[in-house]
Amino acid sequence: MLGTGGTRKLTPIYSGRVVLRYDGSSVNGTANNTETHSLYNGIGAAPANNAGVTGTQLGVAIGNTSASTFFTPRSQGGIIAGLTVGTAYWFDLGDQISAGNAQYSAMQCRAKEVL
Repeated sequence: MLGTGGTRKLTPIYSGRVVLRYDGSSVNGTANNTETHSLYNGIGAAPANNAGVTGTQLGVAIGNTSASTFFTPRSQGGIIAGLTVGTAYWFDLGDQISAGNAQYSAMQCRAKEVL
């Protein structure tokens, strides 16, 4: 987990439907590695950076294989429905990497409740 859930939180107040979007870029010092990204949400304590994957996955994982060590743009999002009104939810990005370590730059998370 990226560990952003401690600050990326929202409490639905009327519909329980949230639009979530993560944008930014990542780089891995090891070329030809495969990274798979997924968005997650949950309640209670948010996962820390480098924690194992936890929470409810939004949609499908997006993967890519990087042939270089340049920053690769990342953009992922969707609509989460059925959240409980009045309950605080955290949002985070899960990342599984075949080799090396990912570094993230300019990551932005936007979450808003919609009808």
